[in-house]
Amino acid sequence: MTPPAHPSFLAHLHPQQVTVRALGVSATWVAGLVALVLLVVLAVTGILLSLHYIPSAAGAHASVTTLTYAVPFGAPLRRVHRLASELLLVTTCLHLVRTVLVASAYERRVSYWVGLALGLVVLLGAWTGYILPWDETAFWGARVSSQLAGQLPLVGEAVCRLLFGARDVGPASVSRVHALHTTLVPMSLLVLSVAHLWRVRRDGGLAASGSRELVDTRPHLLTRELFVALVVLIVLLSSALLVPSTVGPAADLHRGANPEKAPWYFLGLQEMVSYGAPTGGLVYLGSFSLLLISVPWIAHWRQRAWRTPLLVLLGILALGLAWFTLLGALRGVDWLLPWPLAGVARGA
Repeated sequence: MTPPAHPSFLAHLHPQQVTVRALGVSATWVAGLVALVLLVVLAVTGILLSLHYIPSAAGAHASVTTLTYAVPFGAPLRRVHRLASELLLVTTCLHLVRTVLVASAYERRVSYWVGLALGLVVLLGAWTGYILPWDETAFWGARVSSQLAGQLPLVGEAVCRLLFGARDVGPASVSRVHALHTTLVPMSLLVLSVAHLWRVRRDGGLAASGSRELVDTRPHLLTRELFVALVVLIVLLSSALLVPSTVGPAADLHRGANPEKAPWYFLGLQEMVSYGAPTGGLVYLGSFSLLLISVPWIAHWRQRAWRTPLLVLLGILALGLAWFTLLGALRGVDWLLPWPLAGVARGA
């Protein structure tokens, strides 16, 4: 198929022809497409949820309770939105792993860095959404998150004030988190997603997957994309109907939870910080982040002599983070571990 002389805007984001190899699951892991579908689901469900949400410490929990138990289809809607948010986190991580494994970060530096920024915004969106119900779990999760953010050198207090409107979590935090969740996060996701797609297309996209044999996007790629989107929607809707969406008790600012835990995606960091803030929060996480950012700059990335040690180091750091996340998830009352892990250091 001959490309039009004046392609539309969508033609810059979606290829008109792709290689035969790119049609297979192994070429891309379908992670990017799944992430895009989840973003659309989050946008639609988020708009519907915002019609019932009251962004204040006094009204947040009551409005979410009403939405869950009184509004028709309110509970499944919440479930779909939350599950889509958490699946987007997982999909983004898989997309990053695939990018590093196939060494495309070296060839497409700008799109790789835009993708990293996009991943951070996805994380911010999941975290702010976790706080909005303002039940007991959300409040104490916010408290732990503020303590973790406060450990950042030089900028800790500034980050806390940006996220919570104060040095610590309080009634004003709900409106601040709501503003971030409904304005900054969606705008950033839109801009970065378009920039990422455009940059990937400019670098060759699915038409540069190592094969010279090209086929038309319609129907070869389009039918596959529609099938993946349908599968994602079926998974989300099935989960929403089978697993009930609940709301915990209202936050009690004067009685702490035992144990106080961050959201699951921050549990690894919380566990590391419990052994020592400088080592857990700064050295480990800082090293991991800097290594990910510097992947495209590492000399001779294409050469196996450099590639293998880098992959091993990234793998060790990722497995370490997964181990600490597991430990954090298993912590019980008084931050104690169950048998047979009871001998593991308790932390601070």
